[in-house]
Amino acid sequence: MTRARKLFYFLLLLLILAAGAVFFAWRQSFKLPAQLINQVRSFARSFHDIDFDAESLKINFPEHTIKARNLKVMLPGEKPFLEAEEATIFLASGTGPLDLYFSRAAIERVHLNSLKYDATAPQPEKASGTALPRIPAREITVNGLNLNTSVSAFFIPDFKASFIRTRRNANIEISFEKGPIGGNARLVAMLGLESGESTINLNWQEKDFSTFIPLIFLSHRFGLNILSGGAAINLSYRGNLAKRLQKPAESLPQLINQELTGAVNIEDCLFNWSGLTGKVNLKIAREDKNPWQGSLATELGDGKLTINGVWPGTQEQMGDFAADISAENIQINRPLIESMGLNLRNTEPGRLWFEGSLNGNLKHLTGSGKAIARDWKYQNKKINSADLNWRLTKESVLDLSGDLVTEIGELSASASVALKGKSKGAGQVQGLMNEIDLQKLKPLPFIDSPVAGKCSGPFKVVFDLNNPAGTTYDMRLELHEGTFFTFSPQKLTARVYGTGARWYLANPLALFAGGGKIAVDGLISSEKFAANVLVQDVNLKTFGVPTTIASGVASLKASLGGALLQPVVKGDLYGENLELMGVPVSSFRSQASVKGTVLTLAPLVIRHSEDSYLDGFFSIDLLHGSLQAFRLSFQKLPVEILKKFAQPAVAEKIQSGIIAGNVNYSRHKEQNVWNFIIEGHQLTLHDEKIDTLYLEGSTQGRQTELKSLYARAFGGNLNVSGQIIDAEKFSGSIEAENLQFAKIAFLQKLNPDLRGEINIQGGFEVDDKFRQGSFTVFTRDMKSAERDLGNFGGEIDIDNAGLRISSGEFDKLGVRISGELGWEGRQPYSAALEMNNVDLSFLPQIWGIRSFDYGGLVATGKCQVQGDLASLTPDVVNMQVETLKIQKENDVIVSNQPMQVIYQNGSVEVRSLELKYRQGVLGIEGLFDPGKSVALMINGKNFSVKALGRLFDLPNWDYDGSLSAEARLFGNLDDMQIKATAKIDELTAAGKKIPEVRAEVEGNRSGVDIAQAFVRLNATSFNLKGRVGLDENVRPADIDLNLFIPEGPISDLTVYLPQIFREASGTVKADLHLTGRPTNPEISGDLRMTADQLAFSNMRKPLTKVDFAISTNDRIINIDKLEANLGRGKLMGTGQVNFRDSLGSITANITGQKLDLSFMNLEVNNASASMNIAGDLYNPVVAGKVFVPRGKFNITTDLLAKRKPIDFFFDSLNYHFDIEVPRNFWLKSSFLNSEMRGKFSISGDLNNFRLDGGISCVQGKLYFKQRQFQIETGEIRFGGVDNSLDPQIFVKSEGQIQSTKVFLTLQGQVSSFTPQIYSTPPMSEGDLLALLTLGRDLNTAMHSDSKELFETEILEGLKNSYISALIGSTISNALNLDELFLSSLFDRTSGKSRSFIRVGKYIGKNIFMAYEGTTEEGRDESYIFEYRLPKGFVVNIEFKEPIKEQRVGVRYDWKFW
Repeated sequence: MTRARKLFYFLLLLLILAAGAVFFAWRQSFKLPAQLINQVRSFARSFHDIDFDAESLKINFPEHTIKARNLKVMLPGEKPFLEAEEATIFLASGTGPLDLYFSRAAIERVHLNSLKYDATAPQPEKASGTALPRIPAREITVNGLNLNTSVSAFFIPDFKASFIRTRRNANIEISFEKGPIGGNARLVAMLGLESGESTINLNWQEKDFSTFIPLIFLSHRFGLNILSGGAAINLSYRGNLAKRLQKPAESLPQLINQELTGAVNIEDCLFNWSGLTGKVNLKIAREDKNPWQGSLATELGDGKLTINGVWPGTQEQMGDFAADISAENIQINRPLIESMGLNLRNTEPGRLWFEGSLNGNLKHLTGSGKAIARDWKYQNKKINSADLNWRLTKESVLDLSGDLVTEIGELSASASVALKGKSKGAGQVQGLMNEIDLQKLKPLPFIDSPVAGKCSGPFKVVFDLNNPAGTTYDMRLELHEGTFFTFSPQKLTARVYGTGARWYLANPLALFAGGGKIAVDGLISSEKFAANVLVQDVNLKTFGVPTTIASGVASLKASLGGALLQPVVKGDLYGENLELMGVPVSSFRSQASVKGTVLTLAPLVIRHSEDSYLDGFFSIDLLHGSLQAFRLSFQKLPVEILKKFAQPAVAEKIQSGIIAGNVNYSRHKEQNVWNFIIEGHQLTLHDEKIDTLYLEGSTQGRQTELKSLYARAFGGNLNVSGQIIDAEKFSGSIEAENLQFAKIAFLQKLNPDLRGEINIQGGFEVDDKFRQGSFTVFTRDMKSAERDLGNFGGEIDIDNAGLRISSGEFDKLGVRISGELGWEGRQPYSAALEMNNVDLSFLPQIWGIRSFDYGGLVATGKCQVQGDLASLTPDVVNMQVETLKIQKENDVIVSNQPMQVIYQNGSVEVRSLELKYRQGVLGIEGLFDPGKSVALMINGKNFSVKALGRLFDLPNWDYDGSLSAEARLFGNLDDMQIKATAKIDELTAAGKKIPEVRAEVEGNRSGVDIAQAFVRLNATSFNLKGRVGLDENVRPADIDLNLFIPEGPISDLTVYLPQIFREASGTVKADLHLTGRPTNPEISGDLRMTADQLAFSNMRKPLTKVDFAISTNDRIINIDKLEANLGRGKLMGTGQVNFRDSLGSITANITGQKLDLSFMNLEVNNASASMNIAGDLYNPVVAGKVFVPRGKFNITTDLLAKRKPIDFFFDSLNYHFDIEVPRNFWLKSSFLNSEMRGKFSISGDLNNFRLDGGISCVQGKLYFKQRQFQIETGEIRFGGVDNSLDPQIFVKSEGQIQSTKVFLTLQGQVSSFTPQIYSTPPMSEGDLLALLTLGRDLNTAMHSDSKELFETEILEGLKNSYISALIGSTISNALNLDELFLSSLFDRTSGKSRSFIRVGKYIGKNIFMAYEGTTEEGRDESYIFEYRLPKGFVVNIEFKEPIKEQRVGVRYDWKFW
């Protein structure tokens, strides 16, 4: 290839490469050179006064775009007002680099992302003369907006805006879905760039007001919280926007009434405004060529508010409006009012109703309506209702009329006031008040003093708000139950009229409760009085007189003049039944004058009662209620009057008496001055009797001079004189002569038995800081109760340090005393006493020990005492006793040697105390701290137990013996310990002698350990050792004791337990272990008792051949043997007590056959019995059966009474016995001898028993009036009465007297049955009694017999009845008879008595034999034999001698059980 060709190809390749490089570079974006950017900025500053800056600027020529990052636009030297995160500028086609350089580039479009507009930064000025700013670009779009204002910064990420400009118009569209303050909006506008005519449509909607930011301002500013609801705004503007923007304030009517159309809607807006919840619906709308119309419907709690209106405006003016307003049951509360910036002072709003209409414009309104308020309060006073009608006239006059009902009264009124014109502020009010409570209102402007009461009446007020002082008023008032100044009338009538503060009160009349009145004839004004006054029966407190000075009803006739607050009164004052300074008076009369505030009564005559009076004068300051001066002379006044003037502590001591004298009071140099002379007779002051009293003195300020106080009292004389300063300091002298203790009441309260006289002479000076005095005291013939104290003399000195007693001596007591008492601190004292055979029996009584009579405790020695009055007990007492004698009647205990008792620091130490009684000695030494601890040693030898009990005055002490002991008591009292050994010889208790008792014990609060205890009785002895545990009350709680009784006789049972055992012979041996509770111990060990005879009390026949043995094994007590003979029969038993189940369960069986028992009134023969015992040892249950084939029971009155419960060692006991008596069981008494049979039972517990069942009569006789009656039927029933053997009885019997059959029945309880007697043929009760007693009727006996014979026969009958009852039962028991009746019959023929006898007895089981007859020979005798057949039949055979008569009979006995 040629060289030229190679060059050509090289250049071609280079050109291709260069073209490629140029093409590639043309397709890329280039960063604008700084020179070019500066050229553009310079052009913008020069021609547009705008500067800009950017992070980067790039140009792309093929795309004709300039892209900028972080573009900032600002005025030169200011902060940016416009920023864009990204800006793209589309240049016009054909724009080249040179166009940019020479600023000839044309901008087609601008696109801005994340635009930030700062309204607070300086803005470019709008070109003058232009309506709309010139925008160089044809189209501008914006995505995202950050708007910064002086209020806040708003970020609208979904903001979209577009601007498209043509040659004549500009189209703008703005929208966002969620604005910075809430809601979504869209604005579409067409702007005329040349003509200015524009159209704008705005649509905005908010569906949830609760998040609408602008409404938060309402919450903070007014307390209005929007809870829910929504709003929509649709507005259209059509007009010349350029002109409107140039002059926005001009032609507002045209803007609103012509250019603007659309609607504003708020729907279901729920709110809470200061605690009031409500809902709002609002609609305001205007269509083209129509006026604006609006409606507001609001629900406020339970109320509603509605406003409907029309605004028909024109182009030239806003136009008149017409509105109808309706409010129903609106609750107005204080927070709501205050949130609106209103301040309703002293007002508590309530509910409101309103109806009305308004017409016109804001400058000229007319309207009318009414308003109703309920439940409002003003100044905490309830306004029940307020009804108001209003009308606003064309002349701008407001007319009002209405009614007001409040808790302070009612008011009806009408008013009118001019709101405009020359009369603006002028008007009048007139109306009627009804029961207005003035006390609840502030003071009226025309009265300077408080007024209270209920006021009624018409009123009229004419006012001008521009001249309040010219207000005139006229009222005719009637005041009920009120006060006016200091008056409290029941009714007050008056006319009040005036202008401003000048008022007049014409002819007021006040009527008071009780008939009093004040009538004023004249005029009272705000300046003066000019009237005559009649006061009739008016209480003095009406005039301001304090009750401490005077009280009651008074009358006055006076003239009234002077200034309002300084009246002048002159007249006569009088009254009856008043109180002056608390003193009742029957009448008073005085001339009264008031000048200024001072009331003067002079002369004044006061009568207290018929013969007691006062006279003088008074001067009182009515304004301050104080006394200025007075003088009173008085006669025969009761002393109780002084209570009103004395201090409370003194007044309560004044009781009775009569006084006379005079008292003067005045003020001198600002001090109270008193002078007084008082005489008293038969006075009683603080229970002290004063025969005569004379008191003279004076007081000036704080100083009182007591010139003389003389009293004849207390059986003697008393004189006191001196000075009192400030009611605290007294200096003077006292002299008392022959004052009797018995007549000094306060000493009698301390010691009613004190007698004698006292004389005191001395002087003293005392106040709260200084004391000084010296007294000589002498008492004569002093006695107290049974003690003759004799005379006492001594000297007493006092000073600031204290009180000293020297040379004090009781001559008969044998006591000398000296000592001192300090005033300071705890007031320490010390005293020394010397005693010579001084009776100290009163000292133990201080600690409640009253075992010593007068002269029963006599000591000789010395005693030192130290302490202080602040303590109840002395600190140190040191008593050295040389001799001591204790005497109780004829028993004398003396000290065996000198002793010492020291009390110090709360403890008592006893040294060398040794007492001797006869041959016995008792010594005590140690320390005793009351309430804390004890450490005592006690030694005694052969000391009398009886004397020991009498020494300590132990109640019911019936013990004697000779005691020897050694004991130690030590430790705290809460857990005191004792160790002791003691022996008592010949111990006597309850009249029973125990030869010897020995014991050795140790113990504390938890228990007592018995190392050894030995008791020797007359015939035997026993040993005891172990432990007794104590509970918190130091009572036995548990035991663990071993009791050992060596084999020995049991005869001691009758000696020491005679109430249980009547006879005992045999032996006993025991070795027992007792544990557990003392009342229910567990028992183990062995016991064996054998007895030849053992008889319990009331048991006539003893048990014989008794053999009783028990043994224990593994906590089980076995009754190994129980045998005993009872009469011809035998008792046997077995059983056991098992302590494995705590209390010890018992099972036992006892049987007996052919038993003979005599117990009290009961005798049983050949009986059989069986008894089972179950339960536990201390709560047994006993059941048994008894069969009695033969027996008898004597009924006596003591058996019929209720029995006391038997005291056993059981906790409880339940028993039940079934008893069967087939026959041959006789009941006997003075009126009955009967054979019985039947079945019954007895049951009960420790407190009660009960008999059930009954027995019936087989045969028998009743005895009445010495006559025998054969029992036909009879029965005795038990039951119904607890704890008593008093059954129900029914017996019917028959007897024969001559030819008369007499029937006798008994019915009722045995203790109180009623006998009934009748006969055949019938006879009167008197004749029957005579027939029974005398053998003939009463009439025959009285007429046929002499008086002596009649009386003899009566006496014999009574005697026979007594003898039969007295000895019949005794002989029957002694002879073992089943029946015995003794009687004596009077023989009228011989005039002598003859004896009668009947005896009977069962022979065998079914044969009964009886004998009847007299003791005289040859008289009739009867022999009776009865044989009982089966099934109740009885064969009766009777032989009579000497007449040889025989009778055979058969009868049948009914069985009732």
